[in-house]
Amino acid sequence: MLRSEGPRERILLMGGWGTGKSTAAVNIITVARKTQSDAVMYVVDTTYEAERNFDGIEGVKIGTVESWTDYIATIKKFRGEARKQDWLVVDRMDVVWDAAQAGYSEEAFGKEIDEWFVQFRKDGGAGHAFSGDYGTHWGTIKRMYGAFVTELMRWPGHVLVTAKAEHVMEPSRDGKGGDSQEIRGLYGKYGVRPGGEKNLGFSFHTTLWLNEPKRGEWQFTTIRDRNREQVSNKKMEGFVVSYLVQVAGWKL
Repeated sequence: MLRSEGPRERILLMGGWGTGKSTAAVNIITVARKTQSDAVMYVVDTTYEAERNFDGIEGVKIGTVESWTDYIATIKKFRGEARKQDWLVVDRMDVVWDAAQAGYSEEAFGKEIDEWFVQFRKDGGAGHAFSGDYGTHWGTIKRMYGAFVTELMRWPGHVLVTAKAEHVMEPSRDGKGGDSQEIRGLYGKYGVRPGGEKNLGFSFHTTLWLNEPKRGEWQFTTIRDRNREQVSNKKMEGFVVSYLVQVAGWKL
């Protein structure tokens, strides 16, 4: 039976399109079911791809989300059902940050976020529509987003989230803009960081960077992990064997 004798997993996978992020989740539940585990994988479907990715796989419960209310209601419902052997998958977490902003725009201004941005420009606004004079909105948006993250962190079982990889941004010559020194310190040597809310990469015990240097050959690199072997460009034969068993110490 696929099992862990260690602490609950809190894993973030980042990478570009087609680097195996969603495949990792499919591999986990497929192996778990083949080894007679009764684990359930709860999937918050942020990209409307879950039905295709998990088609025909037993033990998967999919929550389709559209409004911000759906996001919160779905993860709360799932957490109320989950056990310690169950997995929560959010594919992708960077979309959740976008959804929180969209949800705020709808609640605060009664407009879809695209409509609000257009109106902001028509009214002569410069920069980001939630910045400058509107900066006070960020506090509320972060609390909305934080409510989702809190449910995720309270998950009784294991958590796997994914995010697109974005380039690390250096500040300009006069020191303005760019990613924070903390982000550049952790991700600078890799040149990429998780997309979405800027502190996303600091919220998880494990952060792995997935890439496909050659077509059909997938690798992963440890960016951070808790008291585990740090690997670089390790071949991904399958997430369960290559990471959970060989690196994280799971039993199969």
